Amino acid sequence: MFKKRLVDYFKRRTEQREGRERYLTETYAKLQAAWAKKVERVENTKRRREREAKSRELYEKIFPELRKQREDKERDHRLGTRGAVRSEADMEDVIERLQEQEMEDKKMHSLAVIPPLLLPEDERSRKFANNNGLVLDPLREYTERKFLNTWTEAEKEIFKEKYIGNPKNFGQIAQFLERKTVADCVQYYYLSKKTENYKQLMRRVKVRRRKGAAAQPHNSGSAAAAAAAEAAARAAAQEAAIGVLTRNRRGDLADKEGASNRSTPQPGDLKQEVKEEGDEDGKKRNKNSNESSDDETGRKRETKACSFLSLAISFILRLLREERRENLDGCDSKERKGG
Repeated sequence: MFKKRLVDYFKRRTEQREGRERYLTETYAKLQAAWAKKVERVENTKRRREREAKSRELYEKIFPELRKQREDKERDHRLGTRGAVRSEADMEDVIERLQEQEMEDKKMHSLAVIPPLLLPEDERSRKFANNNGLVLDPLREYTERKFLNTWTEAEKEIFKEKYIGNPKNFGQIAQFLERKTVADCVQYYYLSKKTENYKQLMRRVKVRRRKGAAAQPHNSGSAAAAAAAEAAARAAAQEAAIGVLTRNRRGDLADKEGASNRSTPQPGDLKQEVKEEGDEDGKKRNKNSNESSDDETGRKRETKACSFLSLAISFILRLLREERRENLDGCDSKERKGG
């Protein structure tokens, strides 16, 4: 029952809309015809034609291109009424005029302003007010949001430090802040970028790193030069104090130094102290030279042992081959005798 009533309602509504459109179309056609007749009657009066002819002659003297346009339109009109073209030149003129007329029509259509549609009264009464995302008091909303997600001074310092190390990598920055998400970091960045000036901070850090990297090789080079100079001076003082030491003399001095170290130190003169320092350095050099000589002798012994082992293995293998060959020969001879 309800379905039938609903279908009848939509049918009546459609018929009413179609009837209204039909009425508007017929009314427009009648009014258009009456307006066209009125315009033709006004434009074709003798007084108007004379006035337009005078104005046309005046304007064509000032603007010659207007005369050319009028003659072209009259020629097109004559060709259109005659319905025949006598030459190819006339055909080209007709095509060119048609193209110009088409371009002019397009231009006029683009400049024309289409008025809004005249809707029925029931459709005009229906309105939709979209209040989605409407903010009545933006200032109050902004102040309330400030207290929803506050940033402490420690969190601000951590954010600034991590941002300098990882620019705009908010996912990694949020890992160092327990109570902040990636969205909170992004929002804080855009709210504080004008006051903090992160780009200038990053430039300062880069300049400091460059200065530190440039000063580090100079400092290391000066320290190495100072150490080398000190070692050279110490060696010169030792040579001047004790002279050239032999290997045996160095060993005796090393033994004496060990004994003196085990016992309590005794006061001596300056030469004795310099000698002891020289003995210590000489012992170190002697130890290094002895270690290098021991390594060399050990390598020689290893090479000799390897060569001896290779000779012994080759000799044993040769004996085994000869013994096997003799056994095979004996077996062959026995088989021959038995056969």
